[in-house]
Amino acid sequence: MRNLGLNSVATEVGAGMHIMAWSEDHVVESRSITTEGEVASSAPVEIDDEEAQLEVDEETQFEVDDAERGDIVAVRIKNFIDADIFPAIIKGAAIKDLKKTTSFLNQCGMRMIDKDTVEWFICLLDPCFNVKKPVVIKCTKTGASNACTHLDKKHYITSSKTMATNKKLAHIKKQLDLSDPVFKRDPKRWFEVQLGAWSAEHSISYNAFTTCRWQLIGRQLPVGEGGMKSINIRKLHVELYTSCKKIIIMSLAEARSFFTIKYLSLYLDLIKSKMSNQKYLALRVCFNTSTRFNIGYNLTVRRFAPTTDERQAEQLSTILHEWSSGVLEEFGIKVMLDVLTSTSDSRSDVKRTLDILIDAWWEWCISHLIHLALTEAFGTSIDPNNSKNVDARCFFQRIKKVIEAVNKSEYLQGAFEEAMLELLETYFKLLNSPQHRWSSTALVLERILIAWEPLLQAYRKLNRRFPLVDMDRTLCIEFYSLIEPVRAVQIKAHAMQTFVIVDVYVMLYSLYTTVLDVSKPLELIIPVRRQLGSEDPYLMSRSHDLLQPATREARKYLGKAMSERYFKRYHPILALHQPKKIYGNNLGRPMLQKMFLEETDFKFSYLIDTQSMLYPPMTSGKILVKLINATNIDRLDILVGWTQESLQKQHFLFVNQFIWNKIKCLVKIVAAPIVLKKQQMAMGGSTPAGRLERPAKRVKTLELLSAALDIVAEDDKKDVNGSGECFETAAQMVNAEVQILKGIGDETNIELWPESTELCKWWARQTSMPCLMQAALAILANKPSSGGLECDLGSLSDVLAPK
Repeated sequence: MRNLGLNSVATEVGAGMHIMAWSEDHVVESRSITTEGEVASSAPVEIDDEEAQLEVDEETQFEVDDAERGDIVAVRIKNFIDADIFPAIIKGAAIKDLKKTTSFLNQCGMRMIDKDTVEWFICLLDPCFNVKKPVVIKCTKTGASNACTHLDKKHYITSSKTMATNKKLAHIKKQLDLSDPVFKRDPKRWFEVQLGAWSAEHSISYNAFTTCRWQLIGRQLPVGEGGMKSINIRKLHVELYTSCKKIIIMSLAEARSFFTIKYLSLYLDLIKSKMSNQKYLALRVCFNTSTRFNIGYNLTVRRFAPTTDERQAEQLSTILHEWSSGVLEEFGIKVMLDVLTSTSDSRSDVKRTLDILIDAWWEWCISHLIHLALTEAFGTSIDPNNSKNVDARCFFQRIKKVIEAVNKSEYLQGAFEEAMLELLETYFKLLNSPQHRWSSTALVLERILIAWEPLLQAYRKLNRRFPLVDMDRTLCIEFYSLIEPVRAVQIKAHAMQTFVIVDVYVMLYSLYTTVLDVSKPLELIIPVRRQLGSEDPYLMSRSHDLLQPATREARKYLGKAMSERYFKRYHPILALHQPKKIYGNNLGRPMLQKMFLEETDFKFSYLIDTQSMLYPPMTSGKILVKLINATNIDRLDILVGWTQESLQKQHFLFVNQFIWNKIKCLVKIVAAPIVLKKQQMAMGGSTPAGRLERPAKRVKTLELLSAALDIVAEDDKKDVNGSGECFETAAQMVNAEVQILKGIGDETNIELWPESTELCKWWARQTSMPCLMQAALAILANKPSSGGLECDLGSLSDVLAPK
């Protein structure tokens, strides 16, 4: 509050507001009287704001907090009531009951109600306060806005409610000022476009905009004469599709002009709607360019309904391939020339479409395989007969009954809410989705653990027996400690706009060597109010043998399920199709039948390992070595003449050579025309100026490399800089750039290492490795999860009508 140092106060701030004031030297004569008899003859006169103005003395400003101001006003109210002039100020007026209001006006003055129920406000703040000559403000019939305006204008005091309202209004005004020029030019057209986009995002039926309800709503939208009672959503959807398609094609053209190799990552998924019992096909592409990274577009979500003749004549994967190719061709994508990598679930038809028919470098969706592993480990399969862990399934049934009892019972829910507010000073509902996809079971267990004490108190208050015992709480903590680290990997893998491959790879390594390793103790995570932000989870470890039997079973099944789907790639025997033909033996002595393995020899693609190998700190393969060494090999699987250590060492050589061979083959396709051009220039030949265009057919590029396709057997040449040297073959240029990358990956060059999330941007700046840069950006476009499609597919069950 500011003391304005005023000798006289006389103003009219708004319509219907009257102020009575005196000067120390004289009484200002009345210029305006409202209702006859409303003010006593001895009362001060009313003056108009235009006749007198407040004089501001800036030198006497000071701040008074709310508590101090309230104390001062309380004393002044008492003094004012005891004064002789008090009864004669307003005829028939009485002090307003302050118990029914918490207005900030109570801290600034006294409020009175006259015989006609008209409210008056007497300002008791400096310099308005004067027992003999008070400033009295008449409020309006609907509120005390005149008094609030007086405090705001003369004392710079504003209520928190008014400040919040002004802030919202300012925010809205700012949004309107910064809004799209289309909105300012044609609001109706802007609304049409936004409604079309909104209806497309949520799959709103066309008929929804022809109903009487919409006509009633649309007629009220203030966007022109007649409102928007009629709107052609079909036409808007076509316009939106055309515009989005144009943007996507331009982005693809930018990428195509940069790459001379395949560069696209493709995601394909099928979903069966539970409501309509129909299948839907979804496609997504991701790619990088020289200047933009982690670009992704969901191209289509369309009904998949092949005819009976198509089903009988061809396999489902063939039909999927034809449908997918047709969609991709609409965007100018040629499957055999553009698609390099792919990610999907493990359905045989989807995998065969991507891996065999499209011939893409396929990797299993991390989120999907983790979901299947959790379902298998905790026995939460839809069919109870398929549940291996019966104890875990029974435990989740008990948890579900408690949650349903609390959420459905009005008395129990009320007691639970009171207990939450008393013990935790907050309230949240219990979640009821223990078998939901993407392991939301962890969130269910987390809330149960946080609310355990409030649940106990709620049941005791109603004299009911709590169905869960202390052993269940222990089991809940152990299950949560198993699921939460796995769920963290899923959450990280779902990121679509950020590069997370390296982070996911490291998290999988940590998961494999800690949570899934039964020889090591399990770190128990107790989420004591972590969700509330008041505490970090308390960590403690417990030996595997001391865990509950159901937890031991779940941990064993989880490790086995994850190994079958992912970690088996690091097993020297189980990762190969025919290990005996590869390792062989000669009189008990190991003798390799193959020195270099091909893609057909492995059961896995090692795409995520290849992507991580392009991160400088991982080029040496140290994490790959640790993953292979952490894999336990059964004594019965060890071949004659081999030891576990020798098998692991040889498997690392096989996988490492395979990964770099895949990288070098891509790099060599980029390097071949560059080497050819330099050789022609060295021999005096002429080549077109400017950037090399992408070859029309990749077969011609491969023909240039036919003389030296086997680049793995060549010795790497060290200390070669490929930036300006004229190489005789593409293999020399490839090896030179690989050596540059491995040199950067040396621990002595740690200052050159980028952040893992900035790897794509880092590669785009590596002009000393131009060929490897293209290959790296193409490989790194693939995401560890196809979760980008879930945002479209997941909403179908909410908007599709039953069959």
